Amino acid sequence: MIKVLLECSEEGLLQNCLAEGHADYAPKGNDIVCAALSCLLRTVLAQLKAKKTLIVKTQIPNRGMLAFSVEEFTKDDEFLLKYASDFLITGISQLEEEFPKHISLRVDK
Repeated sequence: MIKVLLECSEEGLLQNCLAEGHADYAPKGNDIVCAALSCLLRTVLAQLKAKKTLIVKTQIPNRGMLAFSVEEFTKDDEFLLKYASDFLITGISQLEEEFPKHISLRVDK
């Protein structure tokens, strides 16, 4: 099972993300649950890293783990961080509903 932890501020701004584990829905290379989650996380991470005023620290120590944290941001970045958290919560929640044995989401504020 892939366990995802999202940490957000009281205002709902994305602060940290940790995803670890394997979905084990299908063999490696054919796992749609893993692919769907990877697409969501990697898209958000790419958007955050593209923003010059954000400092994002990333950790990918091995297969089956991705972590990132927002270290610094400006007032102008708050909309993007709120949208990023809403996007991930919505997308991962839908995956969790459809594949409850393969993915779990916890959101801490």
